[in-house]
Amino acid sequence: MIWILFLLGSQSGFAASSKDFIVKEKLSWNDKVKESSSPKESGLRHLRELYLSKKWPDCVESAEKNLLAWPQIQPWILQVELACAQGLRSKTSRESLVRALNSFERYKVFCFESPAWKTLRASVQRSQEALIELLLKEEIQSAPKWIERYNSLFDDRESRAKAMLWSSVIAQNQRQMPEAENFLEQSLSLFETKTARDRLNSLRLALNSKKTEAQNLKLDILPEAEQRFEERFKNSLHNNDLIAFAEDSVVYLNQFPNGRRAKWAQDKLFDLYFGFSEKSDEKFSSLRLKTLNLMERLEPNRLVDFARTLHRRADFTGALQLSEKALMSLGSSTDAGVLLYVAGRSAQMTGDYRKARRYFEMYVEGHSALEDIFEVQFRLGLTHLRMASYSSAVAVFEKLLTTKGSDKYDLLSRYWLVRSLQKMENLRALDEIKALIAKYPFSYYGLRLQAEINDGKIENIPALSNLEDLKAEQVWTSFQKAAWDRALLLGRNSWIAESLAELSNVSQSLNAGSKVLLAKKASENKMYPMAIRWVGEALDADPNLQSMDLVNLGLPAAYFDQIKIQAEKQKLNPILVQSLIRQESAFNERATSTSKAMGLMQLIPPTAAEVAQDLRLNGLDLPDDSYLPGVNLQMGTFYIAKMIKQFDGVIPLGLAAYNAGPTRMEIFRKARPDLWTDAPGQASWDQEIWFDELPWSETSFYVKAILRNTILYRLQAGQKVQLNTNLWSDLVPVP
Repeated sequence: MIWILFLLGSQSGFAASSKDFIVKEKLSWNDKVKESSSPKESGLRHLRELYLSKKWPDCVESAEKNLLAWPQIQPWILQVELACAQGLRSKTSRESLVRALNSFERYKVFCFESPAWKTLRASVQRSQEALIELLLKEEIQSAPKWIERYNSLFDDRESRAKAMLWSSVIAQNQRQMPEAENFLEQSLSLFETKTARDRLNSLRLALNSKKTEAQNLKLDILPEAEQRFEERFKNSLHNNDLIAFAEDSVVYLNQFPNGRRAKWAQDKLFDLYFGFSEKSDEKFSSLRLKTLNLMERLEPNRLVDFARTLHRRADFTGALQLSEKALMSLGSSTDAGVLLYVAGRSAQMTGDYRKARRYFEMYVEGHSALEDIFEVQFRLGLTHLRMASYSSAVAVFEKLLTTKGSDKYDLLSRYWLVRSLQKMENLRALDEIKALIAKYPFSYYGLRLQAEINDGKIENIPALSNLEDLKAEQVWTSFQKAAWDRALLLGRNSWIAESLAELSNVSQSLNAGSKVLLAKKASENKMYPMAIRWVGEALDADPNLQSMDLVNLGLPAAYFDQIKIQAEKQKLNPILVQSLIRQESAFNERATSTSKAMGLMQLIPPTAAEVAQDLRLNGLDLPDDSYLPGVNLQMGTFYIAKMIKQFDGVIPLGLAAYNAGPTRMEIFRKARPDLWTDAPGQASWDQEIWFDELPWSETSFYVKAILRNTILYRLQAGQKVQLNTNLWSDLVPVP
């Protein structure tokens, strides 16, 4: 039996008896797709269109109608109604907000049980804050009851501080100045804001209050020695003698490691160093080197932190120098493993393979219990490959493949084992190629090797002969089935993010066959991220299911017409853009990453603002408009084209820059001038070793995943993929 645990409620939910609590549903490959052409569902789609096109009055009216028509998805509709009411800029906004918030009050018990609650709660909070701000200006006598309602829902410190700020406005309006002052003091004690601070200062000035912040400060008396450094810091900065400041900072940090100015001095030293590093002028290069040499004088334990910070900031030359200096004192300490890791990786990134090999071997020999051991072993194998020590590379990769817990490096170790054997002209290479293809047929490396043993071609992979017979029985609780039905309803009517939220707690216990059939339903109902996830998990779990038919479920053609238009404007192959979107957002137009990247092509706010300025897209409401597919595609295609052009038409470099940022990739490229010798369309496989040498594992995976996607999308379209030393030569910008 297969259980999908949603932990969701349903307003259409019922007090189920034991008889109807369990629901069985038969699934098969030939299940028909439910049409969404009914007038009722058309109204749901129309509401979505009104919201996206910012037709706020019509949107509010439509939301109110749909709220009654669709009781099972009321929390999602309420969220849209609140957003549209906030979009209004008139008295109508106040009235619409009141109606929407009153609707929430009626249905809030159900909302608490819905997966919509997390985002709906934020919408309710923003709406109540907007309404209270309006009432304080236009109808202040009505504000107190809404402040009370606000307090009943939101009791974090920041929210309570806002409530006290509003209370001060009401008190001041009623000429109760001491009370207003008290409320502002309470607000600031909970959460400091400029608005509350300015109001308090203004009020005290009006009251001629003698309270000052200085009365509450304690005199901070420094030891005489630290006071002397304070003067030296002040003088060197005043005279712009930055090297003197760096010298003083190093001496201060060594003498007063926990001094009052220790963190400040350390941060300033870093700012100074990286400020020199960002300048290309020879003078600044000299200042950077002097500062780095001064850093070497730091106490060894602090050098560990400095070396790690430089390594994290991709300053591999500096990180190598400081880690080597620290190892002279700490080579036998508990910090030795960290330092060897930093030194080895930094040496590898700068192309100093002899040092990289030395430090990686020392790590493997003395620190095999540390968590980075598998990465270090893998990088050691790549270093041997770079140094043409092919038998040593084979030994490292073979050991890694047989070590328990190293599954993360299984595909990578197999691939570079093949390449090492090929360099040795070892006939065993062909057997290893077949084994890799059998296990990872749809990986970038698997597809690349397939082309190499098939006269340079990858053709459409045969279909499953018994696909029509694929069936399963799905067993749900009544609550799970209600959630699944809500997800299908929302998805087929283009409420994609909402449908995915309904499925956010899907159990991992589904078997491979059921995942495939549910993935098919999810894809047909526009729930592409879930379809991609389920079909990927199914193919990994059951090699017998590996076929192009099922891979196609994870290759949506969503938004392709818009993609094609924007890609051609930027002289890009549309398949490249399509492949990037699949990796970035899985075609979820409301996707938001932990770094606040938004929309189909996952643009972070600073990049979106920069691109909007470059394209002269005036009138955009950023960052919110970054979620609109048309806007996101226009900006995203412009930016990826810019990255590819900046990196001389080398598609993988442009993709890496899109993911990791152009500054970091420029640093990496400049550190490895030996890697970029071939023309963009002529790079052989050994010119792709850097894919797996990148210091950012996410970017390494990202580049290969998108290149894989481009191959699979071409196979989906019935195209033959020709290997001309690389698999991306025809993805360069079209003339």
